[in-house]
Amino acid sequence: MDDIWMRFVENMNDRVTGPMKFRLLLQPAMAAFFAIRAGLNDARTGKPPYFWSLVTDPAHPNCIGPGKRPLHTIIPAMACENGRPVMPFGVMGGDYQPSGHVAVALNMFVYGMDPQAAIDHPRLLEKVGVVEIEDGVGDAVAAGLAALGHRVARRADPLGGGQAIVIDRARGVLIGGSDPRKDGAAAGL
Repeated sequence: MDDIWMRFVENMNDRVTGPMKFRLLLQPAMAAFFAIRAGLNDARTGKPPYFWSLVTDPAHPNCIGPGKRPLHTIIPAMACENGRPVMPFGVMGGDYQPSGHVAVALNMFVYGMDPQAAIDHPRLLEKVGVVEIEDGVGDAVAAGLAALGHRVARRADPLGGGQAIVIDRARGVLIGGSDPRKDGAAAGL
């Protein structure tokens, strides 16, 4: 999964016009450090929080080790331009997180949406054997996916949530977006 994500990022770096580059800032180690220091363990796994997805069996292809990047629930992102941050953002939602980051980035940098519109946009998630879609995804899109051979299922609950802050240095402002699917709001002072 991480190799696919990194190939996407490299591909996007080649396709996006101008100096915009995507950089992911993964910080599971920080959260794990605090969980270990606090002696917190999850009753289901016996592991500290944020270690649930880590595989320790050396025979398993996804065993944690040097140079590996396990899928993790702490995956904020930072879009940079000319080496400077222009948008910290994050999308939560378990399996939806990686594709959610891609969707928000595409909505912003390819389709020209502002951060709120990019986050509000209806979502879909491909799982094994089915494409799950939110209520906001139109019937024509669902029919188009089905015509391509996908099994489509409408979700009763929303896919994830997200927040973003665009740093507009030219105007000296921050432009925020916060997902109505979750608690929170973007507000200026």
